Order: sequence, then structure tokens, then C-alpha cells
Amino acid sequence: MAALGRPVLVGAARKSFLGQLLRDPETGRPRPAHLRDAATSAVSVLAAAQGAWCVRVHDVASTADAVRVTARWGLESAAAPLPMSRF
Repeated sequence: MAALGRPVLVGAARKSFLGQLLRDPETGRPRPAHLRDAATSAVSVLAAAQGAWCVRVHDVASTADAVRVTARWGLESAAAPLPMSRF
């Protein structure tokens, strides 16, 4: 859709696929919805980095911070890449 010039909205906030990805390794139970905000932020950051027009989230402040940090990280690392020996 983005390649066609259409805005893309990603609404992955607390969705069940995140609960399945983060299921408890011992019980196999999906992570409860109220504990999926960090995963929502990760998906939102990835979507924003790929050009999503908008993301739907519950925890706006932390997701906005995550998107800003990731965007800044990309700018900083493109300007002055660190040598791999530092990692």
C-alpha cells in the first residue's frame, strides 16, 4: 500500500498474535493483553521505521519515545558508524 502512495495504519496494540509470540514458556499460556505494551512498542517502532503513516497504541508516551529514539539512532549511526570492535 505504501508503494502505491497510500497511508498505512498499523493497529497491533495488545493484539492476540503478540500474546502468542510471548506465551509463557512453562504453561504455554498467551501473555495477557495488559502486559503486551512493550511488544506493541516494538511493532510500532518497526512499522514507523518502514514508513507507516500512523500506529494505534494504548501507551502513547512510551511508544512515541521508542519511535523517537529509534529515529534518532538511525540518524546518529548513519552519520558516525561505530567500529564493530566496540560491541
